Amino acid sequence: MRRNALVTAALVASACGGRSSLPVGVDDQTTSMTGGTGATSGSGAGGTGEPLPPQRELDKLDILLSVDDSISMADKQRLLKLAIPDLIGRLANPYCVDASRREFPDLTPAAGEPCPPGPSGQLLEREFLPVSDVHVGLVTSTLGAAGVIGAASNRAHLLGSFRTDLFGLPGMTEHGFLAWNPNQPQTEFEQDVATMTESVGETGSGFEAPLEAWYRFLVDPAPARGFVYTPCPDDPGLECPAEDGIDTELLDQRRAFLRPDSVVVIIVLSDEDDCSPRIEPTNWKFFQERIPLQRGARACDVNPNDPCCVPCGVAPPAGCETDPTCATDPVSTEHTNLRCYEQKRRFGWEILQPLARYRAALSASKLCPERADLADTGTCSELVDNPLFVDLERGGPAARTPAAVFFTAIVGVPWHDLATDPLRLLDPNEDGLVYKSAAEMDSDGAWDLVIGDGFAPPLDPLMLPSVEPRSGVHPITGETIAGANAWPVVNSINGHDRTLPGHDDLQYACTFPLPEVRDCAALPPGQPCDCTDPVRGKSPDNPMCQDPDTGVYSTYQHSGKAYPGQRHVRLARELGDNAVLSSICARNTRDATRTDYAYRPTVAALVTRIAPILQQPE
Repeated sequence: MRRNALVTAALVASACGGRSSLPVGVDDQTTSMTGGTGATSGSGAGGTGEPLPPQRELDKLDILLSVDDSISMADKQRLLKLAIPDLIGRLANPYCVDASRREFPDLTPAAGEPCPPGPSGQLLEREFLPVSDVHVGLVTSTLGAAGVIGAASNRAHLLGSFRTDLFGLPGMTEHGFLAWNPNQPQTEFEQDVATMTESVGETGSGFEAPLEAWYRFLVDPAPARGFVYTPCPDDPGLECPAEDGIDTELLDQRRAFLRPDSVVVIIVLSDEDDCSPRIEPTNWKFFQERIPLQRGARACDVNPNDPCCVPCGVAPPAGCETDPTCATDPVSTEHTNLRCYEQKRRFGWEILQPLARYRAALSASKLCPERADLADTGTCSELVDNPLFVDLERGGPAARTPAAVFFTAIVGVPWHDLATDPLRLLDPNEDGLVYKSAAEMDSDGAWDLVIGDGFAPPLDPLMLPSVEPRSGVHPITGETIAGANAWPVVNSINGHDRTLPGHDDLQYACTFPLPEVRDCAALPPGQPCDCTDPVRGKSPDNPMCQDPDTGVYSTYQHSGKAYPGQRHVRLARELGDNAVLSSICARNTRDATRTDYAYRPTVAALVTRIAPILQQPE
């Protein structure tokens, strides 16, 4: 029996039990992250097993934006740009709060002025001291394709270090990031960051690697300068890559950007799931259309983690049955564009970096670079210091602990699944979208809406990656999830699923109204647009191209879109309240007076998480 969505999710969570954290490896050496309170446990900064001391208050902020620069991202980059004044403004002029940390934005005076008494005469004070010592850097998701020769890569270098159109920004440093201090007007710095954000563009790789991009810039102990190519072990007629050299230019940028006494915030903006590959000899083949992949054996469909799940061309392990269809139909016919999702189930092997890698990168004091998951299992030949927790200029430990490192994901997930009061917000006239914390999602079972549990799929059918139209009912809105035969739309979250004649794309997790309708037919010849000539996913019934009032399809694009961001969501869950999970499908893109405009709800959630770490009033 189904009740409303929140009750249903809570019942599912109760039945399934709490999920354990993603294992990093035997004898896990990562620090457990418990939110922005400074309370931690685990291996500690010195890897001695002693708990870390509470995080002391900090008065600096280093923000790294990891932005998807592929096709269809320009509209989301503009929305992120609109959120910049809200973020900088909240830092420069913190809200007045009472003893229970309740915020009073309407009573907050101009920067530098004391808080007035509260509505009941209670004492109010600033939620933290104003922050005006801020670094903002930006890396893109284009990192090449597992070593493919000639694949485009921005090498996780700061955008401002190689984009000449950004060199003249007042706050731009020689290393390619923006630096704000009290000598620069706040509005000027806001404009600098907005200009940098909107300038990213959408000409980058379609195999997005935003997780590996921030990891490489902030954490990778020895980022590779490039590749060397030698004959492949399985086919000497082809060349396979190996990482070569150390990228000293990146290390110089990191050293200048990352202060030892700052709160670190990583903000990922992407409308597709992460596709960060491991660089291993044959992994590049996943991204080559001219090289067909074999499909996974039948055991993969039942359980991708089964030892019997192997590619059709590989002899099954001892004790496993041979899949007879592998002899007659071994080759996958799926489009190259779809090679990043559910790799183990579909192909019998996978090449993506484990999510444990990124959890360890944000929490472990020591890393084992020879392992993809970075875990110290007791057999590592060389453990190295995590750059996030050392003073890169002077040596020794940083003032920052894992409690002062935050991950923010603005990705493909319906805001309905993450909101604290989603049923009220089904009325479009209502304002006040507030995103749940990880603890709140744990307590009411909301994680099962977006990522499911164990072998169970997500309760929200829209979070299921699929080429074919999906079915079911959305557990919060009660709306039907169906194909394109409904008119004009079936649900308010993604409109409806679509027909994909080329079987070369996934269905959308959500869509959102563009601030202004775009006429794709008026664009210059050859410029891709979803409602005329998209690079992929051409569809006769794309909901983005459907007038929401008349149901008519045309060359006018009414909305933007996003695909299920499963890896981003899973990492956010692993990081707990040191993560902010939010939707790239903004609820409101047209009324700038409301609190739910653009990505304001994301900014509000982020500031709430980091406020306890920032320096407090005496």
